[in-house]
Amino acid sequence: MRENSVNVRLGSTGIVVNKNGFGALPIQRISDEAAVHLLRKAYEGGIRFFDTARAYSDSEHKLGLAFEGIRESLYIATKSGAKTGEVMKKDLEQSLANLKTDYIDIYQFHNPEFCPKPGDKRGWYDAAMEARLPKETYKILQKTIKEGKHLEISVANVVANAMKDWAIEKGATHFTHWFQPMTGVTAEKHDSFISPKNGKVIMEFSGKELIKGEPDASSFPSGGLRATFEARG
Repeated sequence: MRENSVNVRLGSTGIVVNKNGFGALPIQRISDEAAVHLLRKAYEGGIRFFDTARAYSDSEHKLGLAFEGIRESLYIATKSGAKTGEVMKKDLEQSLANLKTDYIDIYQFHNPEFCPKPGDKRGWYDAAMEARLPKETYKILQKTIKEGKHLEISVANVVANAMKDWAIEKGATHFTHWFQPMTGVTAEKHDSFISPKNGKVIMEFSGKELIKGEPDASSFPSGGLRATFEARG
């Protein structure tokens, strides 16, 4: 690793790697030879964490080609979109074969729609909210979501504070407004939980961030506001 590299700890895994990781979704669009060259260049540059998924077509296969023989010197994360244990086992076996390895450092649920705990089909986020929010706030939030009504700022503030505490516990320092314009290119806006105030640092995240609007550049010259999630122009 280069002397000036910055390492980070990945949650509770105990894995410590260079903060720059390699997302291996795009390499499915290039040849095996080009992918192997790119992956090895990344490795030579100090990157030790590579993320892929069963859903990324031949991405796992290309990582397997690139890192055969040096597997123990890096970390690989992959994912399964399976909704049953049987299918997930098949995905895991296929991933191991593709990656030419007998272990995977981090194995993840890929965009799960439910919590696969026996007898509990609630979503991960719903379960986390219920555990952290006051009972009455949780009930109001669920009713608001179900009825599609406006989220009151008083409720949003409580939810935002719980979200901030949960995220900071997991090591987060920033949050992102993510949206996908109709151009097909992902766009992001990054903000920090940490804000300067009177020469001091405070941890900040309010309910207004959950119901935030932004100028609609596509509607110029008249202008206008829309919710961030609606920003598709």
